[in-house]
Amino acid sequence: MQNHYKLIPSYFSPAGDDADIVGEINQRAFYLRADYTGDSLTSRIYNTESNSTVAAIYPSREGSYLAGNYINRIWLMNIEEDGDSLWSKFYGAEGYYYDCCSMVGDFNRYLVLAGTVWPQDDEGDPDVFLMMLDFEGDSLWYRSYDICEAENDKDICYSMVETFTGGNGFLLAGSTTSNDQDYFAWALRTNLDGDSLWSYQIGGALEDVPYNVEHNWDFFALTGGFIDNERGIINYGLVKLSYAGEFLSMRRYSSGRIAYATALSRASGNGFLLAGTTADGIWLLKVDQEGDSLWSLPINFGHDAFCSAITYTMYSGLALTGYTESPNNAFLVETTRDPETSVSNSHIQFPVEMSLYPVFPNPFNSTVTIPFAVGARRAVPLHLAIFDPLGRRVAELIPSQVMCAGLHSVVWDAKGVPAGGYVVRLEAGEAQIEQQIILAK
Repeated sequence: MQNHYKLIPSYFSPAGDDADIVGEINQRAFYLRADYTGDSLTSRIYNTESNSTVAAIYPSREGSYLAGNYINRIWLMNIEEDGDSLWSKFYGAEGYYYDCCSMVGDFNRYLVLAGTVWPQDDEGDPDVFLMMLDFEGDSLWYRSYDICEAENDKDICYSMVETFTGGNGFLLAGSTTSNDQDYFAWALRTNLDGDSLWSYQIGGALEDVPYNVEHNWDFFALTGGFIDNERGIINYGLVKLSYAGEFLSMRRYSSGRIAYATALSRASGNGFLLAGTTADGIWLLKVDQEGDSLWSLPINFGHDAFCSAITYTMYSGLALTGYTESPNNAFLVETTRDPETSVSNSHIQFPVEMSLYPVFPNPFNSTVTIPFAVGARRAVPLHLAIFDPLGRRVAELIPSQVMCAGLHSVVWDAKGVPAGGYVVRLEAGEAQIEQQIILAK
């Protein structure tokens, strides 16, 4: 049986140590919380008598919401911090199968689930669904979309993100097969009510599949496996679309073998981290905002390894998770943020100068935690502030202060500040580090 784990970019505990891992074990829904060393803190298996899986996790007042599939229905569970279930709810019409792939939310307002729905009698084509729930799990609305609008097309949804620039809403990404032959990658943007604003199709040559979507200030990024027509093999691909649905660029990255980018995360410096499956194992790649490759790192698990997700850790670098089929194991791997730098996992290593870690959550609704580290050699005052896109100072978080070596964090309360993009800037002497954040209201 396949053990399938998925690591969700973490909402860290106040100590900044924990990550949530969700998925399935032998077709049973699974939840695990691990610390930054990979040690298990708590784990649970749910729905032990029926097929189920967890596809996504989102924080709740009591602990977390888990969203996934139960037999052929959509399933939502609210759990406490220790993993104990508070309640479960199920959704879906009779005569249909549902496959939930993603969940996003807005604190104290709504949850949104996305995925694929298809008829059990095989007399219709699969479509994409989007549904909004309140925080008690009650349905607010449900939408379905026929992306290709052609006969014998199969629309599959793989990923979703919430959008803010140009109006709140959602961006979904997936693939469509036409007559069981060519694959079209697609992106669909909706407003906050689920009404379609635009859709865009990419490729259609043999097999173009986007597994993940992310957003930056200026564009959406889709990554997956895209055919290289000249070489006839599938490579990592990164497609950039504007917020209005206009095609901006497409880049392919070759490891020398067939490769699918199955995980995507925003990186420091406004770039992206890509990870996925190759003939030799997992290939980790970092690109800048323009899509230029900065570095790559092979991780040898064998040809049957699948990377589910990648995220920054609070301390020493990057965490990847996924599974291998031979042997049948799940994995959680920690690597350094910069592969050229050696970092031990046995203890925390402070930087020589200073580091600004990814803020969380991002995007955020009202408050955001900004973690940073001060190196042992740093003895000059630090300055931490928030700026708007025009360079105007919005908030002074640390005016000028000499801080001891180690990890620190500051919480910014953005009450009264308009929604939009902002810049976190950490300065010490002539050194300066910046990070983009998005305030959504």
